[in-house]
Amino acid sequence: MLSLYEATHLSMHGEDILDEALAFTRAHLPALATNSSPHLAKHISDALEQPFYTGVPRLETLKFIPFYEHDESSNETLLKFAKLDFNKVQTLHQQELRLVTSWWKDLNLISEYPYSRDRVVELYFWSVAEYFEPCYSGARVMLTKILMLYI
Repeated sequence: MLSLYEATHLSMHGEDILDEALAFTRAHLPALATNSSPHLAKHISDALEQPFYTGVPRLETLKFIPFYEHDESSNETLLKFAKLDFNKVQTLHQQELRLVTSWWKDLNLISEYPYSRDRVVELYFWSVAEYFEPCYSGARVMLTKILMLYI
């Protein structure tokens, strides 16, 4: 039922069946959560608060890995690769953030324009939300730099 609830958020305007399915699942999932195991109940309540497809993919991955770890049917090899991939991409994000931060400090705009804001991490996170795949490293760095100069 949770998968159906998540799928209904991908509906297009005019898909009445999916709209009905959304109403049905939204009405029945809270009761299902109370009768489930604690980690499944948390997963259901998180999904009801913010569906998977509307969230930031990196944060959704961070929430899903511990849930999958407690699942009885989890694949240990897949779980190990997921954790390894997450940590590898996290290291890439740290390197990119280090690059953008040093660029921002080299510009020294804070001393010249005291009203400018020092929001490197926040704006980098915006770019991670937009370009979450590792192959878009250059796009994340460029978008962060543009946002730093614009905002």
